Amino acid sequence: MTEKTTTQITILKNGLRITTDYMPEVESVSFAVWVNTGSRDENKQNNGIAHFLEHMAFKGTKTRTYKDIAEEFDNIGGHYNAFTSEEETVYHAKTLKNTLEKSIEIIADILQNSIFDQEEMEKERQVILQELAMYEDMPREHVSELFQKTAFPNQAYGRGVGGTTKSVKALTRENLINYITKQYKTQNIVISAAGKIDHNNLVNLVKKHFNKLNTGIKNPVETAIYKGGDIRKQKTQLEQTQVILGFEGLNYTDPNYYTLKLMSSILGQGMSSRLFQEIREKRGLAYTITSGCHSTIDTGIFEIYAATSAEKVNELLDATTNEMYKLAEKIKPQELEKILVQAKSSLLMARENTTYRSNKIAEDLLIHNRIKTLDEILEKIQAVTIKDMQNIMQKILTTKPTLACLGNDISKIYSYEELLKKLIK
Repeated sequence: MTEKTTTQITILKNGLRITTDYMPEVESVSFAVWVNTGSRDENKQNNGIAHFLEHMAFKGTKTRTYKDIAEEFDNIGGHYNAFTSEEETVYHAKTLKNTLEKSIEIIADILQNSIFDQEEMEKERQVILQELAMYEDMPREHVSELFQKTAFPNQAYGRGVGGTTKSVKALTRENLINYITKQYKTQNIVISAAGKIDHNNLVNLVKKHFNKLNTGIKNPVETAIYKGGDIRKQKTQLEQTQVILGFEGLNYTDPNYYTLKLMSSILGQGMSSRLFQEIREKRGLAYTITSGCHSTIDTGIFEIYAATSAEKVNELLDATTNEMYKLAEKIKPQELEKILVQAKSSLLMARENTTYRSNKIAEDLLIHNRIKTLDEILEKIQAVTIKDMQNIMQKILTTKPTLACLGNDISKIYSYEELLKKLIK
């Protein structure tokens, strides 16, 4: 298929990038400010500062209280939020086309004029500490954090986005101001919008309202180095043992990026996947089992997650590694055909969503410094062969694994050495 180009890009003299994706069939606009900074730009002492700053941005400016910000968005029927990851902090809103300028003006205000009131900061600190405690009580989130710090020990990429209780308690107002001054710079930011939006109009609105940003670019991040290893944590109140078995994956720009994604789909995504059919349907070992891959600018992770009873963990690991070896040896043509249809359907359906399209063009610019077209993505996906996927799985099986387990009885789980022997055939 050949798709008509709907995206435009403008780069201002200060390096700020503005991009739009025009969707004439809708009446709304999704607008976002993507800042190329996150937990990878932190150290052990200020871990969690990017996330803390994202929270504080909505707590009042020189002319607005936190209540004013909420009410003004409600008054135009708009929605707003923000999120922080390892590599980005994103502030986004969705509104009708005729109230877009108001949402842009509010987001610009909170990013350029936040006062970081000390009293509000102390209240938000307690909110974030409660958020950390909440994730500690969520087994899936907890085991993921254990996995990440074991796969990438003693480095920024291995630390949690939210920080630790100790680091969050130590953050000061001065820390926040210094961080935003150093990290929120024009060459480090992409402003995007998708929907019924005129590109030139957005450029003019950005020039009008985003006129106080610091110029320049942030310092480069610490290179992430995958190490792998083993971590088990006892948590007696859990009924199940949470398990993540993972390996080093691929970065965003690797030629086999889409190969790994398609291979993961065959192995463990969806109810017809091999792991779901073998682990849940055939053996009844787990309610949920999934595989997935996460990529960054310089590294990646391929992982398999499941939860089962303590006495079934070893059987789960045996069956899982066995399915990985089976996939490395043989993939049926109909399996490839099925996931190609799924991938194409997902891409086409996602394009009906303004938020997806706004986020995609911004992320493309941050990562690739250009926007990837739908035709380009589909062409790369269609080019993946069965042999390509088998080769990727074979390569993964030769890398050092990371095993993270969280449960009420971890004493009988295979030792790391025993696991290595099962993976080396």
